[in-house]
Amino acid sequence: MLSLVLNFILAIFLFKYLGDIVLVVWCMKKYGVPYAPTAMGMVRKMVKRLPLKRGMRVVELGSGDGRVAVEMARVYLIKVVGVELNGWLLFWSRVRAAVSVFKKGKVRFEKKDLFSVKFNNFDGVYMYLLPVMLEKLRPKLEKELKKGSLVMSYDYPIKISSKLRLKEKIEGKKPMWIYERS
Repeated sequence: MLSLVLNFILAIFLFKYLGDIVLVVWCMKKYGVPYAPTAMGMVRKMVKRLPLKRGMRVVELGSGDGRVAVEMARVYLIKVVGVELNGWLLFWSRVRAAVSVFKKGKVRFEKKDLFSVKFNNFDGVYMYLLPVMLEKLRPKLEKELKKGSLVMSYDYPIKISSKLRLKEKIEGKKPMWIYERS
């Protein structure tokens, strides 16, 4: 009986964690970036510290399962567009937005490559991307963002330039770098 219980516990553990590992590896191989969800408690703390204001339009690049985009819309009453290539994650993002109990901000999700986003339509860009992707994206951000727009990078910094200046670094388990387009 004990063996059966231990096998059941092992099966649940493998299903939960092995599934996450498979999804991370698959995303990395197919899209060049991993799916690395931030714990919801951390998302709530982080979002409350962002310098967003009511009425802003923000895009989240690589929005994953939509947890950050939905929380930003809920807390700040802003319009958020989540951009994600992975169809499975995009589906869950839309489910999360549909079942969330807020009616304050607006959030929508698009299946789109982050390099095809037109940044001049947004007041802010949020991203949790690897440094290699941030470096590839920086020239596009500098070229297309309006003056005064915010760039928020979770966990990894962006190389500072004459058009993108560091406004604030929020310390935490993982830091948040906030830049302003000058």
